[in-house]
Amino acid sequence: RVERNTVLQTAKCGVLCAGQSRTVFRNNAILDGSQGGMWIRNSSAVHITGNSIRGNAKAGLQVGDESNPLVENNALLDGKNGGIVIHGSARGYFVGNTLAGHAQAGVGVQDEAAPVLVRNTLERNAAGGAIMAGRSKSVWHNNTVTRNAVVGVGLKEAASARLVGDSVEGNDGPGVLLQANCHLTLQDCTVSANAKAEVICAGASQLVATGTTLNAEAAEDTVGVQCME
Repeated sequence: RVERNTVLQTAKCGVLCAGQSRTVFRNNAILDGSQGGMWIRNSSAVHITGNSIRGNAKAGLQVGDESNPLVENNALLDGKNGGIVIHGSARGYFVGNTLAGHAQAGVGVQDEAAPVLVRNTLERNAAGGAIMAGRSKSVWHNNTVTRNAVVGVGLKEAASARLVGDSVEGNDGPGVLLQANCHLTLQDCTVSANAKAEVICAGASQLVATGTTLNAEAAEDTVGVQCME
């Protein structure tokens, strides 16, 4: 167990977990590193809870390979890159985290990653709240995506996702943007007050929306759903 420590201004990532690590990281501060905050790789299944990860030069938390961590109630703030990046064949359960103020997206899901994200807050990130790419398959429940630049939730490169009960509101760009053969299910979500459009479905993508509220109140020229080739 690693608990109540401060990891400050490291030349490489603040914390590296490899092999089949099962370590618990609780209530640590990982700050201002020259690389990333935490890197979870190989088949690690660590438990990361209650930590403050702030101001790192690369991703606050990178989860790769076939890792399957539990990441809960952490604050990932003000990074010079992204908040959480999940790639390779990683999975993981991400619940109750705050991802705010990053220079890139709050959450990035790539390759064939398949995480589950529940009750997280993604706000004020400079390159989108969440960006999903590759052939990733992610499931989102009751998350809040708000006040991000560029886009609230973006899918590209054949990514697929299911959003259930999520709120995507007040982003400075489309609330939801699908590009290039993506598939998205929106169920019982609220997509509201975003710039340009609430939902844009383009590039032969597929959208299934049920029980979702689309409230285009941001400006007179904002549309609810825009579909195009």
